Amino acid sequence: MNQAKYPEIQKALLPPHSQTPISSTNSSFEALVMDPSVPFDYQSFMYTGRLIVAMESHADIWDVFPGASVIRYFDGTAELHAISQPSALMHLDSFEITFQSSDPIGTVNEVTTSSSSRIGRYILFEAPERNPNACIAVCRFRIVVPETLFPWNAQFRVVVRALFNAYNPERPGTRMLLPGPEYVHYFTVQLRTSRRGLPFGP
Repeated sequence: MNQAKYPEIQKALLPPHSQTPISSTNSSFEALVMDPSVPFDYQSFMYTGRLIVAMESHADIWDVFPGASVIRYFDGTAELHAISQPSALMHLDSFEITFQSSDPIGTVNEVTTSSSSRIGRYILFEAPERNPNACIAVCRFRIVVPETLFPWNAQFRVVVRALFNAYNPERPGTRMLLPGPEYVHYFTVQLRTSRRGLPFGP
């Protein structure tokens, strides 16, 4: 079967949490979107641009044995929708993620960006992708939660923000990083034990 003739099949093959439409072959529109000379109204885009994050909200950890090394991974996808102002994709610099834990003992507040060459302890990135024809930028990331952050009921906060390399309105001719639309996501980790219990004793 020729999948090119059946776009609904192509869409079904996308990741379940992805909202990214099938890419188009409109090269002229792509060239226009990615033209650096096309103006970008940052202030307007703050009201019209949308950032969406797909990520699970809860995980149960069953029967963690004493001394066991347990790491839980939370995968997420951030999508910046720029249909209101496609030129925003040209000026998009990176995605910034802040990972925070509310536990007073294992407090975490890590901030990193997709353009950083440093590998974070809790945050990992794939290289962001721009789809000019669909006016969407996609960034896939992973939050690493080690056992040291597992109280019986852990609560975490993830803030995803788009960063733009735009012209500085206060200094004409210069550019600066400006924070764009953001999305706040909360998720929890619950430790549970089954009826058979854990081997705490001989």
